[in-house]
Amino acid sequence: SACLRTIELGDGSEPPHIRGNLNLGDTMIETLPEGLTVHGSLDLANCTELRQLPAGLTVDGDLHLTGCEKLEELPPGLVVGGSMFLIRCLAFRRFSSDMQVGQYLLCDSCHELTSIPLSLIHMLQQPRPRPVRTCCFHEESSSQNRGRPVTNNSSSQNWRGSGSQLMA
Repeated sequence: SACLRTIELGDGSEPPHIRGNLNLGDTMIETLPEGLTVHGSLDLANCTELRQLPAGLTVDGDLHLTGCEKLEELPPGLVVGGSMFLIRCLAFRRFSSDMQVGQYLLCDSCHELTSIPLSLIHMLQQPRPRPVRTCCFHEESSSQNRGRPVTNNSSSQNWRGSGSQLMA
């Protein structure tokens, strides 16, 4: 097949560095090199065969993972300097507990997601209201707060979900 499935950068003797943006959106890419650093944004939108990202991935700008239908989890050591967009990743289940996002994390329509580390809660940006129900994050620390949207001053320790709705 002539479709791009893997990308090799450099001779493999050291982790690859990309100066500027890397757009691999709408490809059949399955893997990326270990330790990849992108000094810009990384666009993997609609990479429907992408199952995992490499350990040690660093993206100085934004990371776009819209429509990565087979992506199940994010790797240890993931660092995103900008915002991360995780939208319609239908198999996505788990965030890495040590990942870092510099700006916002937008997670929408990731129906298999069942938990999120407390360290990421302050980064969540709720999607704009739409007619279709999307992933919403709610606090459940007391019966009077049940079902209310998360605020940045949440003191809840554990987050879990059912379907497309996460609960504390």
